[in-house]
Amino acid sequence: MKHLESQWISNDQVKFYMQEWLPDGEIVASITLVHGIGEHSGRYQSMAEYYCGKGISILSYDQRGHGKTEGKRGYIRSYDIAGNDIEHFIQENKTRHPRTPQFLYGHSLGGAMALYYCLSHKPDINGAVISAPGLAPGTPFPPIVMFIAKFLAKIAPSFTISNGLERKYLSRDAEVEMKYSSDPLVHDQVSTSLGNDLVTKGLWMVQNAASLEIPTLFMYGTDDHLVDLSKIREFIKHAKPSLFVKEWDGFYHEIHNEPEKEQVYDYAINWIKSKLT
Repeated sequence: MKHLESQWISNDQVKFYMQEWLPDGEIVASITLVHGIGEHSGRYQSMAEYYCGKGISILSYDQRGHGKTEGKRGYIRSYDIAGNDIEHFIQENKTRHPRTPQFLYGHSLGGAMALYYCLSHKPDINGAVISAPGLAPGTPFPPIVMFIAKFLAKIAPSFTISNGLERKYLSRDAEVEMKYSSDPLVHDQVSTSLGNDLVTKGLWMVQNAASLEIPTLFMYGTDDHLVDLSKIREFIKHAKPSLFVKEWDGFYHEIHNEPEKEQVYDYAINWIKSKLT
């Protein structure tokens, strides 16, 4: 396996950190991976190594205000801007591997952003894997908090607060929480603009589920406390039959970091390879 690191400076002069994991042999598919809130692309190292062993390369990046990418911690102005970033990195992946089938993979907030991108941009890719998408938080915001957040999103979009993530529900593997808590690149901040989009764009996606055209695999744990499973199931209910769904019984939020993670890897890899024929 090869591991490459590089940078990209966006049109608004944000310096992004990007990394890519490449199989030693033939590349049968390429994934552009979007990480979740407060974390960074480096937390997907073990997953990337496993995928490379199956001939699948992964290109990922630290989102604005996350990891090694510049910006105020937790501040992303909008899902539309995040979608433009996703578009850039998919095109970068296509440039690097022009004859390789392309897939998008997003987890949690990254899953919601990837799903929003698929619905709004309708990209030319072979498929998408959406893991535990944050269509709404597991614990709903009180109405007064939403009112304040919507107001602040207009006048102070970069104002940040703690995201309130309950780390004990990341995984049933206690070591995952320990590593998460000691990781210097992890933070707990979320901006008012990002929090507002999490709710409003999540509602929009549920309402527009039937317009999803790209072959998509939805995966989530049935004991996920960090996102609203009812919104995920409502999306599934309204989506077209082309949506593939896999529930992982008893799994927590980070299904790719559960004790049975290789089962999750293999399921997604087999689904991806089924789209190559």
